[in-house]
Formats: sequence, structure tokens, C-alpha cells
Amino acid sequence: MYGGLLFIMSLETLVSVFCLGMGIVNLIKHQPSKILLLIAVIGIISLAATFLYTQTWLAQHLV
Repeated sequence: MYGGLLFIMSLETLVSVFCLGMGIVNLIKHQPSKILLLIAVIGIISLAATFLYTQTWLAQHLV
């Protein structure tokens, strides 16, 4: 019943973690790229939004 929602949320989490990983690799390099830093910030915001949405959805539907 909730398979599609869980698939989209897991896909969004994977994309967020990928963006965050690219940003971390960029910070390790000696000459960081501003575009990759922006991608890392987007990854952090997206991961936080996914987490908050998941917690809100679980609180509304499973309690």
C-alpha cells in the first residue's frame, strides 16, 4: 500500500546522501569548487527535509 511512497523517499534519501558525499569529497580536496559545495548544501537540506517529512508522515499514519 505504501510501496510507492517508500520507494520515492528512499530514492530521495539516496540522492541526498550522494550529494552530501560529493560535497565531503570536495572539501577534502585542496581547491574546493563552489558548485560542488552548493550541491553538498542542497544534499544536506534535502536529507533533513526527507527526515522531517518521514517523521511527520509516520506520526500521522502509524500512531
